[in-house]
Amino acid sequence: MSSPWRDEIRRGLCGEGPARVVLLGVGNRLRGDDGAGSLLAARLAARGIDRAFDGGTTPENYCELVAALSPRTVFIADAACFGGREGEVRLLDPRSLGAGAFSTHGISLRPLAAYLEERCGCRVVVVGIQPAAARDGEGVSPAVTGAVAELEDCFAGLLGGGAPGGAPA
Repeated sequence: MSSPWRDEIRRGLCGEGPARVVLLGVGNRLRGDDGAGSLLAARLAARGIDRAFDGGTTPENYCELVAALSPRTVFIADAACFGGREGEVRLLDPRSLGAGAFSTHGISLRPLAAYLEERCGCRVVVVGIQPAAARDGEGVSPAVTGAVAELEDCFAGLLGGGAPGGAPA
């Protein structure tokens, strides 16, 4: 069964090919579900996808690595409180995010996205994952773990990554 976000990602990638797409994961893995985007990027990198970066709490440090790949689309994956159910995934326009929104990373996603759009001449889409909880020392909740696994499979399929460890899927 296909989900709306999966269909939207596929439509957005039509004609671009995997070499024109980058995923930048954001979040603090020491704070439970807040680490969802970081976890997603790390899992994609473990599958051999070299266009997935784990920006952790300092995604701005990866802007030039992203720009060097000349992407047409950058997906920024992060935990996002949008009022959905735990583990729900939504694709968000970064311009709809608060300019000074509180985050556990050094820079809000809105100016980060604006910089990447200007620097790379690309489109930026935020892949928001509704957290269940984001407290120090907690693990990732089952709902968010499931969402990350779904996103991993989706992006690995679209970007040409194999199974974990680099084996063919």
